[in-house]
Amino acid sequence: MSLADRISAPDTRRGRGVSSTNRAVRHSPYSRPSSQLPTDGNWVHDKFAEVNDDIPKGAGALASRISSGTPGGGAKLLQRALEGSGSGNGRPGSGPRMSSGSSLSIKGASAPASTTLEVRELLIGTTPEDVKAIFSECGEITNAWSLPSGNPETTVIRVQFTDRESMRKAIQQFDQQQADGRVLSVKEVAVNKAAQKDAMDVEEEPAAPKGVNVTINLQILSIILSQMAETPFLDIAIGNKDQFASDEAAYQKACSLLKKNAAIYGLPGLPEELSEEQQQIVRELEPSELLFTPPRPLLVGRLTFALDPAPGLAKTRANFTSLCKGDKGMCKNAPNKPLHFKEAPIHRIVRGFIAQGGDITRGDGSGGESIYGAKFADAKEGLKNKFKFGSLGMANSGKNSNTSQFFVTLTEDPATLTKLDGKYVCFGEVKNVDGEGRQVLLRLNDAASPNSDKPSEPVWVSDCGVL
Repeated sequence: MSLADRISAPDTRRGRGVSSTNRAVRHSPYSRPSSQLPTDGNWVHDKFAEVNDDIPKGAGALASRISSGTPGGGAKLLQRALEGSGSGNGRPGSGPRMSSGSSLSIKGASAPASTTLEVRELLIGTTPEDVKAIFSECGEITNAWSLPSGNPETTVIRVQFTDRESMRKAIQQFDQQQADGRVLSVKEVAVNKAAQKDAMDVEEEPAAPKGVNVTINLQILSIILSQMAETPFLDIAIGNKDQFASDEAAYQKACSLLKKNAAIYGLPGLPEELSEEQQQIVRELEPSELLFTPPRPLLVGRLTFALDPAPGLAKTRANFTSLCKGDKGMCKNAPNKPLHFKEAPIHRIVRGFIAQGGDITRGDGSGGESIYGAKFADAKEGLKNKFKFGSLGMANSGKNSNTSQFFVTLTEDPATLTKLDGKYVCFGEVKNVDGEGRQVLLRLNDAASPNSDKPSEPVWVSDCGVL
């Protein structure tokens, strides 16, 4: 499932705060046979402190409990912990409990140096699970853990991939990307392979901090999502399909006649290069209707969209993207109609205002259906956005009545655009508005009728999908 789909799903990470199950993993180089481990609690505390110089105050009690008991018993308990099955209460795998309220478990690591990267300048509060959710789009991840950053406002997280190619892809995708005013640093971590064999992952499971602002992680996710989200597109066609087919057949007939007879009669190779006298020669060869100029293509061009990554617009984005992909099957209210924009008409064009389409059930503006079945509510973030030339908005029939219908704006006039602000959800814009996108929008504007909102000739989505 794509990242956009995962974030927009009901059980999304965007809707959760910092969970007590989010773990910060740290490395320890200690792994010895139990016969070589001292039983003194201070030694145990010191070794844990070497691994993590900000170890909680309760670690002294942990060291005391590990080293208590029969001679060698503490060492054996610590060894079992280092092997991933240690216990402070006699239950395998439960892990010692520190007096600070945090639990500690120790397990063996197998992260090869060549597949691990380090992410710096992340906002404090970002968890390994948050980063895994984003970076997993680049490849399979085997582990992720936090490290002290030395900066109270940022955190450092390492990510281990199953292969080097996935790691390189993640570095290329995210290094030097902007994140809430900071520039992320994503670099490969060079770990000594010999030392890696005996390296240990120390996992600390703290209680969820009180008063944590959950928007911290949402800001990170939104920024990264905007960099790697699927980019939807619509290919727009204008014209009469039947007339185009007839004209194309007549032109191809002229091409065929020239291919056979051009050398014989000393004629050019292309119909459009013929003079009127030469055209008459060709007509005498074939009495059927001929066309000596190629018909105007139906395809006008492509509209590529950049969608607003705001967390509150996740449902709106998912609806539009899925309708571009056509991956949700058939409509519920029109079982013979696919949940897909392909071949859907642009049924309404108002010159100098908007072009509206997406009625996948009726094609005239009276229908439409979202991927959620029923109509869905307006996103407040989208209602706050201001429209401009090339903006993408949700068409509606009133408050909270969004379906599959959408519109794009065809004007730069502020007074006209103000009519849309606060009434319709604006959730994106034409990405190539200075190039092909602008030309397509101008062609749509030219297709408006002078006396009605219905286009002067058929306009439709000939193809669509995501990039």
